Amino acid sequence: MEILWAVVIVIGAVAWLFIKSSAGPSQSSSRDARTKRLAGTNEEGVRLSDMQEAIDANMPWLQERWRVASGQKEAITADKSEIFPRWYWEPVTERQLDKLSRMGMKGNFRSMSKGQASDAIGIHVEPAKEDAEVLKFFKVKLPHANQTRARAEVAKLMADPLNHSAFEKRPATPMQKAVLEFCGVKVARGLTAGDAESCRSGT
Repeated sequence: MEILWAVVIVIGAVAWLFIKSSAGPSQSSSRDARTKRLAGTNEEGVRLSDMQEAIDANMPWLQERWRVASGQKEAITADKSEIFPRWYWEPVTERQLDKLSRMGMKGNFRSMSKGQASDAIGIHVEPAKEDAEVLKFFKVKLPHANQTRARAEVAKLMADPLNHSAFEKRPATPMQKAVLEFCGVKVARGLTAGDAESCRSGT
């Protein structure tokens, strides 16, 4: 009888392990997602209250940006806009929809364009280093610094040829000089950032 009970216990343990392993990572990740929602955070660990605050703070600006984009739709599609990229009015991608969902945002996102979805996602992302450098050069301070607003402001600044020229003629950065020296290129006195970039890329 003791042997029989031992066999039953072993069979039960094996069955339990099989059921646990067959649940798969998808069910485990679903439980994790539910746990985070109950804890008030999205799947990336960001508090949903902070997400909502960011949306509320930037919504008037987003609505105005989308209104302008709507008025320039033909020019944007024809790649004749200096502010919006050509793909702005293309359909939203599945990857963007998944990102918005994981961020905990709710809404009819399938009605959005690729550009609008990119704007919504970028509201919760830090400005790109390159954009931050441009804004710093022109002494522009954004009320709500994020990737979307920084990118939009830089596009406006660089649409002006004078601004573009001024930024290219700024002094080369220490990093640019170091890269050139590492590549065996002699750094000339008064080297500009634009010339340094041209030397680095070989143009």
